[in-house]
Amino acid sequence: MKSEYINPFIKATQKAFRELMHVETKPGGPRLFEAARDYLEVTAIIGLAGEVTGAVILSFPSESCLRISRAFTGIESDAVDDVAVDAVGEVVNVIAGNTKEDLLQFRIYISLPKVVFGQYDLRFPRDTPMIAVPFESDAGSFRLIVALKESPG
Repeated sequence: MKSEYINPFIKATQKAFRELMHVETKPGGPRLFEAARDYLEVTAIIGLAGEVTGAVILSFPSESCLRISRAFTGIESDAVDDVAVDAVGEVVNVIAGNTKEDLLQFRIYISLPKVVFGQYDLRFPRDTPMIAVPFESDAGSFRLIVALKESPG
């Protein structure tokens, strides 16, 4: 995957966390996705379609999910609940929407976000490049995973 495709997602993630939650984030180095290591306990997914296809994924340890939900909503929770699910779903939605600004050369349509928990196996077509970017923040660690390929035609 070209860096000009992944960098807008990193930029949009930092912008969303800074503007929505007043949380500064620090991305680590992008690397190839490794399914067994890269999905954490709570994962928000939003599909991309159009001239590119794939998904934007945010994956959190439960504790980071709760801190991010609290920063976003102001509501304290002891466990991942509907509020936390809605919060991380909305954050991934904002990231996907903001990324569209930097990828205007493609007509990108975004799906509604989905959130999954625990042990799961998300699969993408074999020829879809996937890059994982670890992030650190005051609200905890998380991973941005981008699966993206240009549609033929």
